[in-house]
Amino acid sequence: MIKFHIHESSPKDWQALAGYIESIWPQKNLCIVCELEDKNDIQRAIWKLPKRFIAIDDTPVNSSVIYITSELPSSQYDCVINTSDQQLQHVNIEWVQRDKQLARNRYKHWKSVNKTIEIVNH
Repeated sequence: MIKFHIHESSPKDWQALAGYIESIWPQKNLCIVCELEDKNDIQRAIWKLPKRFIAIDDTPVNSSVIYITSELPSSQYDCVINTSDQQLQHVNIEWVQRDKQLARNRYKHWKSVNKTIEIVNH
């Protein structure tokens, strides 16, 4: 199943993503695929979380560290969150907040390969 998280917030507002990550980590081994220009902003949003420290790296270290990359992940992860403009071969969550047409195209793609889709509006 692929979850589409749809956000009406501004394209560079990563606080909702950070909050979602805080809610599922460390139960899941996470990889976030993003555009290169968004990488530092996503890291800062996660590091601002008040409840606890969340380890982040831009190289795949181990399951206790969230891997943030602008390239396709080479390893297996429990959860791959795609915030980028790329169409990934494997993804668990499509995080959509910037381009609704891109979201429509991704939705059509995943439906065409018979994936179950759950839509979560924020």
